[in-house]
Amino acid sequence: MKNKDTHVTYGISYTKNLGNFESLKVNVQVEDQVGDEETVRQAYARIKKFVDERLEEAVLEIAKDLQ
Repeated sequence: MKNKDTHVTYGISYTKNLGNFESLKVNVQVEDQVGDEETVRQAYARIKKFVDERLEEAVLEIAKDLQ
């Protein structure tokens, strides 16, 4: 199978209890093709890093807005 036919997906979510039976859930997920010069593991590591960074940014931004 050629890399252009191979996709990797990674997603993560974070849920924060806000009290009073309310919660906030942030979900980030990315699917991408494996690059021509990448292994599947390398592509997975690349999108995992991207998703983890975006989730952290989103959570910090939302936490700032809730203050």
